[in-house]
Formats: sequence, structure tokens, C-alpha cells
Amino acid sequence: MCLGHSAHHVKSSHEIFNTPLKVTIEYTDYPTPKSYLHYHYGKDLGETMKVWKVQTADGEEDKELGWGVVAQGNDFDDSPDAEVMSSGLNTKGPNAVALGRHGNLFHWGWVAAPGQMTEELKKTFINSIHYITKFDGQQPFVRRITNNRISLLDYCLLLKALPDLYKDYFPDDPAKAKEEMEKYRQMHLKRTFSDDLIAKFGLDGMKYYEYFLENIEYVRTDSLYSSRFYIDEDAKAWGISNRDIKLLDKAISVLEERTRERTDEHNRAARILRRYTDVQFAWPQQWRAWFDENKDKLFFTDAGGFKFLVDPYK
Repeated sequence: MCLGHSAHHVKSSHEIFNTPLKVTIEYTDYPTPKSYLHYHYGKDLGETMKVWKVQTADGEEDKELGWGVVAQGNDFDDSPDAEVMSSGLNTKGPNAVALGRHGNLFHWGWVAAPGQMTEELKKTFINSIHYITKFDGQQPFVRRITNNRISLLDYCLLLKALPDLYKDYFPDDPAKAKEEMEKYRQMHLKRTFSDDLIAKFGLDGMKYYEYFLENIEYVRTDSLYSSRFYIDEDAKAWGISNRDIKLLDKAISVLEERTRERTDEHNRAARILRRYTDVQFAWPQQWRAWFDENKDKLFFTDAGGFKFLVDPYK
């Protein structure tokens, strides 16, 4: 519950801003929320940013009105059945979702009744209802079961920002701030990074950030429903991103190579196919037939478990 009175990063070309009613979006300069600067997509923002005011007030100015709601932004649209139309001023981060769609569900984050909406937001609301009717019956087919690689970068930067954040939380009690920060920091470290990495980088958030940023195309979680991140050394050995369909093609090609004995490369290929798909086959020709049939429908989702999945609507 933290969405304020203005939108930003609006995809103005989207249908909900253009039909059946044309929405006029006018931006003004607004102080960049301090919290945004602790995120990967916010660290380079300036002192002000362009925002579009869509409500007459928010929870800070009108306690009875309260705050709107944002959805997690980093992995909201990493599947074909989801899209983001706008973010809005909030305390969660610069790409948190104020307006978005997942399957036949539409996320409308602002809390204002029509009397507290601007005329342009009223038009957007009407257009959004018009738009979502297109997806009647199209159930979401990807469920978020783990965090994604951009969230990982945010977690690294959060580790760096914790001392300043907790000073703000407990401005009159430095000892309490340090105590609470340390408890959270230890929990944050253990749930995000491997023991080996913690031993290597300690409490230095920027070292984690630089390491994972350099290897961002090989990041994965260790298992479903886990938030601990690792580098996939198998994908890295081939120099192919784990979200590039070429990785599956390469793995199948390796399995198709005829040798008298199973090699390390065969084992790597088998691990990759097992790790990044939800299907299993006994023979290389079965893998090839599946891949050729579905390659135009395959997409990669971090949030859905670091997997290649088949788009059922394509």
C-alpha cells in the first residue's frame, strides 16, 4: 500500500491510452524518491524525474483516501501473458507496476474514486476496461515461483544501502538501528547468496553486484521456490545465455553427436536440458523433434522457475 498520486514510465503508445478515448499525458518534474536510488533501474536517476499526476491527492495528503497498490515490477512481464503499462510514485522501486495485465487480470493500482481522479485518468480507466475484455477466459499460464535476475541486482544494492536505510528507520536510536540492521542483513545474506560467495565477498554489496552483473546472463536459482542465486557454469562454459533458445539447440546438437562413450559435454547437455525445460526424453531425436515443433513458441521466464516454457496461445 504505497502508490501515490502520479504515474511515471508510462507506455503512452499502449492501447489503454489511445482507444476508445484519447488520453493526453502531461508530465511535470518531481523530486526522485530517495528509495528509487537503491535499485538497479534507479541508481542512475537524477534529482528529479518526469511524472504524470493522475489523482488530486494521495495517502500523505489525504489520510482518508489512503495509498494505492503496486505489483512487483522486475518479473511482472517476463512471459507472453503479462504486460506493464505504467509505474507510479511508490516506495517499492522505480519499476513497480501501477497498471498491468496478467492473462485476463488487470492490475489497477490507484485507489481514488472518480471524483478524485483527473479527467485523463478517468479516460484511462474506461479504456482499461475496454482493453481487458479482449482477454476474457485467457487464464494466466505463468505463476511466479522465484525471484528474477534483476531482483538479484536490487538485493546486492540493498545490502550496500542498509546502513542508511536503518538510520532513517530509527533516527533517534543509533544502537537500535545497528541492531535491527544486523539482524536483517544476516537473514538477507543467507537467503540470497551461497555460503561460498558470502565467504568471498562478506558484507560488500558492490562486490556481489559487480560479480552478478558481469555474469547476469548465466544467473539462476538453485531450485524452485528458492531465492538463493548461483551462476550456471554449464551455460557459461558454452558462452550462451541461459535465456537464449540457442542454449537448448546447442545441448540437443551435443546429444546428437555419436561417440562410443558419454563425454563431459554430453553430461553438460543433459544437465542443461533437465534444468531449463519441463520435458524429458530418452533419445536425441525425440529432443530434436520436440524442439523443432515448439521453437517458435518457446519463451524463457525467470519468475516461472528459470525455464523455457511453451506459449499455449501462440
